[in-house]
Formats: sequence, structure tokens, C-alpha cells
Amino acid sequence: MILALIAIAAWRVSRYLKLAMSGRRSSLGVAGGWFPASADPTSLPADSATPTLGKTPFHARAAEILGAALIWVAGNVVMGLCLLEVPPVSGMPPVPKGVAWIFGNFYLIPWARNIGRRCRRHFESADIHG
Repeated sequence: MILALIAIAAWRVSRYLKLAMSGRRSSLGVAGGWFPASADPTSLPADSATPTLGKTPFHARAAEILGAALIWVAGNVVMGLCLLEVPPVSGMPPVPKGVAWIFGNFYLIPWARNIGRRCRRHFESADIHG
């Protein structure tokens, strides 16, 4: 029973994180979001902040992914070392340390994505292969 509850909670958290990381809706639609405003996909507004895959060079996309992954891994290593090795915190029970680590990732993941986007813009502006 406990494993089922943990699985349901993990599924809901992953679903809500996916929804939170997606773009903002332009409108709620008819009846407060029950039905989409328009079934025509061409009527949706284009997001000018994210370029299409055809326009962005591969090395710029790779730099974004690698930059974000590096920042995320390095941040988790630093958080782990702080939570496990710093004397005032090392004596705490593992559950509060784990919760702190998880909540730290809620701040670390968007920060890493922002750094990755900066890396992509840097590589796009440098035009290494052009």
C-alpha cells in the first residue's frame, strides 16, 4: 500500500513538474479551461523566445544541454557535500536532509536551464562554424 502511494505521489509530482516547465497558456479557453479555445494548431501564437530546431546550430543546442547538465550535476555535488559533510548539518536525520536536497533542486534546475540558454546564445552569437 505504501509503495502504491509513493508511486502515485511520484507520478503526480512528475506530471505537475512537466506542466510547470511547459510554456504559459495564452488563454484558459471556453468554460475556464475545459475545452481548448481553438482546435486549429496554426492559430497558436509563435514563441519568439525559443528558436526552432532548424535555425539553431547543433553545437549551440549541445552547448545548452551540456551547460545545463554540468551546472545541475555540480550543484548537486556541492549540495550533497554541504548536507553530508558540514558539521552542523551532518548530525541531522537523513529525511530532513533529503527534503532539503529535493527542494534545493527546485531552485537549481531552472537556474541550470537559464545558464544553458546563455551558453546557447553565446555559441549562436560567436558563429564558430560560420
